[in-house]
Amino acid sequence: DLPLCASRVVREPKPEFPQAQRVQDGVGAVLLKLRFDEAGGVQRFAVVTSAGGPEFRQSVAAVAPSWRLEQDGATVQGPCRMGRDVFLQVIYRYI
Repeated sequence: DLPLCASRVVREPKPEFPQAQRVQDGVGAVLLKLRFDEAGGVQRFAVVTSAGGPEFRQSVAAVAPSWRLEQDGATVQGPCRMGRDVFLQVIYRYI
């Protein structure tokens, strides 16, 4: 089994703060599990848990497929694999 490649995020569109939550409690969080493929794209994702209402989950789900990784060329030391599972937490605060 090849080791994981060092990678960096090259595309990470920010989810929008849900309009309906801007006038209510204004706080939310979403924990995602993302599977990146060998090309660095999101192969699949799932919401592990969330707080603050379904609008926050929907906002993150709208942009998660667009996130991308690429191999960090400065740390290449032979064959490696890009495919991996990543947990990502998105926290919202409306101030």
